[in-house]
Amino acid sequence: MSLGQLMIFVSTLEKAKSFYVDLIGLEVAHDMSKEEGMLIMKNMGAYLTIHEGFQPSDGHQKACRIVPIFRVDNILEMREKLKKHNVFLEGEIVETPVHKYQTAKDFDGNRIEVAQFKN
Repeated sequence: MSLGQLMIFVSTLEKAKSFYVDLIGLEVAHDMSKEEGMLIMKNMGAYLTIHEGFQPSDGHQKACRIVPIFRVDNILEMREKLKKHNVFLEGEIVETPVHKYQTAKDFDGNRIEVAQFKN
């Protein structure tokens, strides 16, 4: 398993894109702004996703505002492994044009995602 992506919650994609593309120099790898309200930026390591307008529901996540996304080879196997270890899973596996992912919480209640990317 490796860390494949980090997600940052932003108020507007336009401002965030200006910062991360124009100032930081990242490239837009996948533009899902219309469908999912997010842009996936690429760099030399993990991807950075900026997600517009999403407000995590609990206070801890509002303070943190980052969700680590771990790249896995097989999302179904990972989901079963998490279930076996009594990890809290939020809903079912979600499929996007770029990946399939499962949201979960670690044992401290921190939100994470595991994702199987299509490329």
